[in-house]
Amino acid sequence: MVFVGGKVLAGEKLPLIVLAGLVFFAFLDWLLVVWFWDPGYLYGIGWQNSTSMVFMIIMYALAAAIYFGFSAYRKRQGIDVDKVYKEIPVE
Repeated sequence: MVFVGGKVLAGEKLPLIVLAGLVFFAFLDWLLVVWFWDPGYLYGIGWQNSTSMVFMIIMYALAAAIYFGFSAYRKRQGIDVDKVYKEIPVE
């Protein structure tokens, strides 16, 4: 596993995948802010366009429905998804 930086907490270093995830999260957050405010009104999206706003809300609702739907589906099969991903197996 690749680590970056100095000591983070209690002598542990930050895994590279965590750093990549944080950078990607910041990028997605920036995209959401630019979409919502649309500086310069270049794209006709964001809060001033109700169709764009409804589409974005539907996409977030669809993502939540897929996540919770499949979690319930797996739970009915006897698989507790929270327990599966709670611990990373040893390679």
